[in-house]
Amino acid sequence: MNDAEDVARLHKGEGWCYDDAIVLNDYWDDSFDKESILVAEVNGKIVGTLEISKAYKARFGFFAVIRRFVVEPEYRGRGVGRQLMSFALAEAKRMGCSAIELSVDPENTRPHHFYETLGFHDDRTETIMVKILGNAAIGNQRDKETK
Repeated sequence: MNDAEDVARLHKGEGWCYDDAIVLNDYWDDSFDKESILVAEVNGKIVGTLEISKAYKARFGFFAVIRRFVVEPEYRGRGVGRQLMSFALAEAKRMGCSAIELSVDPENTRPHHFYETLGFHDDRTETIMVKILGNAAIGNQRDKETK
């Protein structure tokens, strides 16, 4: 199994950020430097991942954004997430960032508390809005093409 398949498995398990391996490979090739994707392995198995990228806001100057942070359920509470975040914080400093930002569902209290123990605090609450476009079935078509 390659990294993309393992990461897709982790994302699918969360339901809120599912990807398939083909989409992840395209995404990694087009959007991110591979160094911005951190993974945690235990005995050769990927059990956690997060993405970190650099952005800019007048308020912070350059800052880091953490996205798609997930740890395998049976590895939660065992230091895997804390270690990933430690590496992400060091990477943000290396990139010259003055702050680091992430989003968390306010109703999902376990990760919210976890981030607070790392020194994060609530900055603002946002509502995510979506508009479904006429070509929304493209993802389903891609699945058919790969079978």
